[in-house]
Amino acid sequence: MRSSTAQIKRVIHFVALPLAAVCFAIAIAGCGRAVSAPAAGGEADKESVFHATDYGVSTASADNTAALQSAINACQEAGGGAVELPQGRLTIKGTLRLSSNNVWLRGMGRRTTVLYFDNGGADGIVVGNRIPDKPPIAAAELHGNRITDMLMAHGKKTAGRTVAIINHTDFVMEKVLMDHCVVGVYAERINNVVLRDVQIIADNPGALDKPDVRWSSWVGVYWDTPPNANDPTSRSDVLYFNNVGVQMNNAPGTGVLWDGMCHTLIINYANILHGKYGFRVVNSCGDKHLRVPSFLNAFALLIEGAETDLSIEAGTEFKMSASDFDMCKGNTIQILPDPCGSPTECVQISNCRIGNCQKSALYIDGQDVHLANNQIFTASLAGNDCYPAITVGPHARNVTIDGLQAEEAIGTRRASHAITLEAGARNIMIDNLNASYIRQSAIEDKGAVHLIVGKVMEPDGSLRMEKK
Repeated sequence: MRSSTAQIKRVIHFVALPLAAVCFAIAIAGCGRAVSAPAAGGEADKESVFHATDYGVSTASADNTAALQSAINACQEAGGGAVELPQGRLTIKGTLRLSSNNVWLRGMGRRTTVLYFDNGGADGIVVGNRIPDKPPIAAAELHGNRITDMLMAHGKKTAGRTVAIINHTDFVMEKVLMDHCVVGVYAERINNVVLRDVQIIADNPGALDKPDVRWSSWVGVYWDTPPNANDPTSRSDVLYFNNVGVQMNNAPGTGVLWDGMCHTLIINYANILHGKYGFRVVNSCGDKHLRVPSFLNAFALLIEGAETDLSIEAGTEFKMSASDFDMCKGNTIQILPDPCGSPTECVQISNCRIGNCQKSALYIDGQDVHLANNQIFTASLAGNDCYPAITVGPHARNVTIDGLQAEEAIGTRRASHAITLEAGARNIMIDNLNASYIRQSAIEDKGAVHLIVGKVMEPDGSLRMEKK
C-alpha cells in the first residue's frame, strides 16, 4: 500500500510540472514573445549551456575530473549557466568544485548520466566556500546553484562526502540518486536548500567508521553548523526535504543527522530505512545555553528498521504528524535530555503509528511533550511484560498524552503497561487512553509528581479516572 501510494504521488508530481510548463509556454507564445528556458539559479538564459564533451569529458576517459572542472570553470567565468553532462558513466578520481553563483550541473537523467566517484577518501562535489574560523572572514556566500538529473555512484571509499554544500543560499538538488556513498549530502551554514526527489544509499563497504576520521562513518544527510567564534550569530536556516529517501542497508550509521546551529528542517514525504539511527538530533556545540537544533516540521515521514528510528537528544520545537515509525531493535522514538545540560523541549507528535520494537515505542525524558491521537503497536518484542508501550523518564516535565491507542487487536501483544511513569517525572496529564490490549495495567506509576488522569480503558474493560 505504501509503495503504490508513493508511486501515485510521484506520477502526479512528474506529470503536473511538465503540464504546467506547457501551459505557461503557450500563454507566453500567444503574447508574441520568445520563450526561454528557466535560468539555472534564476539568472542564466537559454543560450548559457556548456556541453561538458566540448571540454574533453568522455565515457572513455579514465579520469574526467580536470575536464569537467574546466567546463564548470568556463560556466562560472561567464557568470553562470548550465553545464550539461552526457549520458554514460563518467569516472571522477578527484573533487569537483562549484565556487561561483548560478551554475546548474545537469545530467541527462538518473539512469542515464552516471558520475562514478573512484576517489578514495576525497569529497565528490563541494559547492560553496567555507567561512574561516579566524579573521578575516573572506569567504563569500554563494547562491543559485543546482545539481539535477544524474546518478552518483561510488567505488570503494574510505571516507568523503558525495556533495558538500557550505556557506550557500538558494541551492537545489533534484532527481539525483546516490549509490553506495559514505556521507551522501553534507550541509553547513546554508539558507534555503532544497532536496527534491533525491534517493541516497549510504552503505559503502570501504568506510572506516572511525570517529576520529572525519566523514568516515555512514550518514545519508548530515546538517551540521558548529558555532563560529568569529561570528557568534552565524547559523543555518531552512533545509527542505520533498520526496527524499535514505537507505542504510547493513551499515551501522545514521540516516539523517542534525547537529548544531541549525534552524528549520521541513520534511514533506521522506523515508529512512535501517542503520543504527534513522534520524538523530544532537547538539555537539557544548553550550547548554544554545537550545539547538530547532524547528522541525515533518509530515509523512516513514522510518523503519533502525536500532532507534528517531532520537531527539537536544534542541527545541519539533513537530511530527501523519508519520510511521516501525521495526526497531530498541526504543522506536526516544526524547532525551541534552548532555550539555539544557532540556530537550517542545515536542509534538500527532496522528502517527509507532511500534514494532524490542523495547518501548516511546521513551520520553524531555520537557513540554505533547502526544495526540497516536497508535502504538507491538511493543516489547524482547519478551512478555519486559517493557511498557511508553516510558516517561525521570527528567520529563509537562507531558500530555491524549488520545492514545496502546497496542492493537492484531499481532503480538506483549507490553506490560500502556504507560510507565518513572520516579521524578513531573506534571503529567493522561486522557483518552485505550489500554484494552495491554497485559497488566494501563498506567504504572513509580512516583510521578502532579499526575492527572482522565478517561482510561483498562485491560479488563473497566474505566478509570484519578487525580493526584
